[in-house]
Amino acid sequence: MASQGSEFGTSGRQKGKVMFRSEVFAALDVLGCSQYGLATHRQLDETGVGKATLSRWIATGIVVPAANDVVRFVGAPPSWRQRVMLATLTTGGWASHRTAAALRGLEAVHFEVGGSDLPTDPAVLLLAPDLTVRRQTPAAEYYIRPLLPTPDDRLPVPAAAYNVAAQLLALEAGVDRHPAWSRVWSRPGLLLTFRAARIHRRDRPMDTSDIAVTIERATPGERLDLFGRVHDLTPRETEVLRCLADGDDTREVAARLHLSAYTVQDHLTTVFDKTGVRSRRALLARATG
Repeated sequence: MASQGSEFGTSGRQKGKVMFRSEVFAALDVLGCSQYGLATHRQLDETGVGKATLSRWIATGIVVPAANDVVRFVGAPPSWRQRVMLATLTTGGWASHRTAAALRGLEAVHFEVGGSDLPTDPAVLLLAPDLTVRRQTPAAEYYIRPLLPTPDDRLPVPAAAYNVAAQLLALEAGVDRHPAWSRVWSRPGLLLTFRAARIHRRDRPMDTSDIAVTIERATPGERLDLFGRVHDLTPRETEVLRCLADGDDTREVAARLHLSAYTVQDHLTTVFDKTGVRSRRALLARATG
């Protein structure tokens, strides 16, 4: 890190370190807003990342060129979703509708019925103010390892935790108003919610306090909402699905939404077609986990 600080001048070596570290935080923040780890030069420019900063990110290995005017963040390994998004960015808007449908289909494969043998202990990471990992619970490692696999004898890289922690820093600095949380798919059928918050201590300023990142299984309601968007359900179809998740039968759904029972059945038929399931039980199992 000292060599990175030296490029800002020997007399300002410590300041240079802070500047470079803030650029890494900025890179993580942009990564959180990017689609499958890809960003165009124009998108980077709109977030305040100029040509000089981008060149430095490439030189230091934060990003690598993926195509003309497109870069890939090193923390985002290649995937089918990334390839589809890369095709969108490089072929122009004419493919946007078909590509959006393809991306929804790729995201939909995650909606399997998750296993029940999940950790029951809290999943928490404790990060220092510079985002180095101080310690973590065994449950946190269980959830994080599939996101960016590493050899068994090495701790997994908690990129998703860095992402929400960087968002917390951006929120504290007043450069972004979005809350410090994100949802990430981990193991098959398992949707996780990452949240970051400071651990307040009275004997030190807030911005020098450690950061706690919690990992929780997404609630059935959160999962159902994403399920509806991934399968391109209309707001009314999502409402019908939400009623079913609450335990309503056809007549109760109809009364609750002020529809006829026939209309409810029509909506369900469309939902079955879009999601590829043929029973209410299977639909709810996939939608709510």
